[in-house]
Amino acid sequence: MALEKVNIVVSQSIDGAEQSSQHDSGSGSTFPDPTAIVAIFQRRLWWFIAPLCAAAILLGLYLVLVHPRYTAEASIVIEPRKTDVITSNRNIAAAPDARPANDEVDTEVQILTSTTMAGRVAQALHLEQYPEYRTTQSMDYNHAIPSKNPLAETLLKHMLIQRTGLTFVITVAAKSKDPVLASRIANEYVRQYIAAGLDEKNHASDATGAFLQSKLDELRKDAVSADAAVQRYKVEHGLMSAEGATMAEQEVSSLNEEIAKARADYAEKRGRLNSARALAGQSDGQNLQTALQSPTISELRSKEAEASRRLADLSAHYGELYPEVIRTQKELADIRTQISRELQRIVSSLNGEAQIAESRLASLTQSQAAASGKLASNSVSQIELLELQRKAEGASAIYAAYLNRSNEIISRKGLNSPDARISALSPVPTVPTSPNIPLAVLSALLAGVGLGIAGVFFAEYLDSGVSTKADVERRLRVRYAGSVPELKSTLGNVRVPQSPQDYIIDHPNSAFAEAFRSLRAILMLRSNSGPRVVAITSALPREGKSTTSICLARTFVGSEIRTVLVDCDIRRRSASDALLPPDSRGLLDYFAGKVSITEAIVQDRFTNLSVLGTTIAADAGHDIMTRANIDRMLEDLRAHFDVILLDTAPVLALAETRDLAVTADSVLIVTRWRATSRKAVDAAIQLLLNAGARVRGLALSRVDVSKFASTGPEDIYSYHKKFAGYYVN
Repeated sequence: MALEKVNIVVSQSIDGAEQSSQHDSGSGSTFPDPTAIVAIFQRRLWWFIAPLCAAAILLGLYLVLVHPRYTAEASIVIEPRKTDVITSNRNIAAAPDARPANDEVDTEVQILTSTTMAGRVAQALHLEQYPEYRTTQSMDYNHAIPSKNPLAETLLKHMLIQRTGLTFVITVAAKSKDPVLASRIANEYVRQYIAAGLDEKNHASDATGAFLQSKLDELRKDAVSADAAVQRYKVEHGLMSAEGATMAEQEVSSLNEEIAKARADYAEKRGRLNSARALAGQSDGQNLQTALQSPTISELRSKEAEASRRLADLSAHYGELYPEVIRTQKELADIRTQISRELQRIVSSLNGEAQIAESRLASLTQSQAAASGKLASNSVSQIELLELQRKAEGASAIYAAYLNRSNEIISRKGLNSPDARISALSPVPTVPTSPNIPLAVLSALLAGVGLGIAGVFFAEYLDSGVSTKADVERRLRVRYAGSVPELKSTLGNVRVPQSPQDYIIDHPNSAFAEAFRSLRAILMLRSNSGPRVVAITSALPREGKSTTSICLARTFVGSEIRTVLVDCDIRRRSASDALLPPDSRGLLDYFAGKVSITEAIVQDRFTNLSVLGTTIAADAGHDIMTRANIDRMLEDLRAHFDVILLDTAPVLALAETRDLAVTADSVLIVTRWRATSRKAVDAAIQLLLNAGARVRGLALSRVDVSKFASTGPEDIYSYHKKFAGYYVN
């Protein structure tokens, strides 16, 4: 009944475990399991720590042996080109300041990195006096040529001059073992650059001024000579002018104006004459404009009007024959005769004025013809005069330009400003930049971590042992039956005076005992209530096979299951030596037929476990582990026990192990954790499968659970600290 209950519980546990395993295997992920990676690092911890330690040691040696170097930084700003305030060109004065282009800033960087600039600094600071710059070369050189300074190249090796991004700022960094010297070099560098720019401008101004002074006298003489030639030519050819025009031009112009006025006057007078003639013959002259303007005509008109009025009044009252009427008619006729005579006189006067205007126009026209002829003759001479005037104007303009430029240069003396300014001077640095301790530490850390990771994965790649559940199921392709911990690892590496097989009796609720109960659950097959024969073997010796067999057998007995442990490894006899009294030969006598199975079995002195074995070696010339003896032994044991555990010899060592494995209901392979080669285990599994053995699974022995996840993230010992409260160790 006890075995049946255990089988039911175990069956349910195995079903759940297999379903969980199937679920895990079916839920693959593109990315590696982080817990698996952690497990690898925990297994290879020293491979990771060793490169870190080596990197730390090398870092320490580096920091001790390398002399510290200090870096001082000063900076300059390339200023926009300022408009010249001392200039005669108003357009230039009104123009905005010109910003320097990128190529101009890059050019200034090249100037700063030249040997000329470095030579100026070395010469100004007398760098040959400092130990860093002492040289065996001769310091005899032309001081007027700074680029010849022997220390220029050496100084440039200690300088870092570069533009800051796309700005107009140039950073000048000087490196030295002496922080004060580094600061002096950086500051002197920017000062010498500014001074060199001023020297260059002053030198250019002086050279330009000297050249202009040498040319001014010559240009002045040329301008005076050209002006004199123009005047002589004008006198010789009668081209004297006033108010910008020649005499002939002024005469023609004046005559043209007079002719225009004469023509207008003649036309006006001629028109008045013609109008007067036409109106004088057609009427009484009332419409004649000249008559209207004459005071005589006006007076006669008034009299005429008065007489006409009186005549009309008299005629109306007295008739045509009245004497006063007749006298008034005669008076009116006389007045009209006077008006007619006055009109004739006016027409005659207008005719005379028209003749005078015509005569004047003709005279002016003749004078214009003469003046035009003279002007035409002067036009030919004017062509050469224009050429002479152009030469004179050109000479005067050149002279004026040179004179203005000379005056500007003289006025600007002492006012030249550099095209750059010092942005910041360097203080004396207090912290060395080389070695850069934070960078060195970070580099060493990264190198150590990188080498550590490489070492971990290299060791993992070269590791041929069986370490994890993945090794068992994916590489060996057998079921993972669990793991058996190293006893002291479950106790925090505390020394234990007991052997593992005795500890499991005194501490049935310990983590160590629980591992064997888990192993027992996996070994119990489903839906089978008959006696079970379980063969426990390994690929190589000293893998914990016998210890596992004893502890597992005592675990079965602890659950009130009738169990017998058969020590089939008659050459080593590890289980027999541990459980049987000296000189026990029960198994030998049983195979020899001297005793029955019940007589050959010895009871464990601490538990109800039955043990069948021998502490005495068998005859070397006689093979007792024959197939017939094995079948007879198992048949006799099935009649008395529920579970039969066969502690066999290593598979690769003896062929008889395969015979024992074939007769067993299930075979458990025990492999020492991280010690046994996968190739050896794989060969053992292949031999068992080829022989027809029913391999139930593979268990890892002597696992160190103190290393977190050392058996892989799938194993229960990955979480052993979480379950510490459940065990009584």
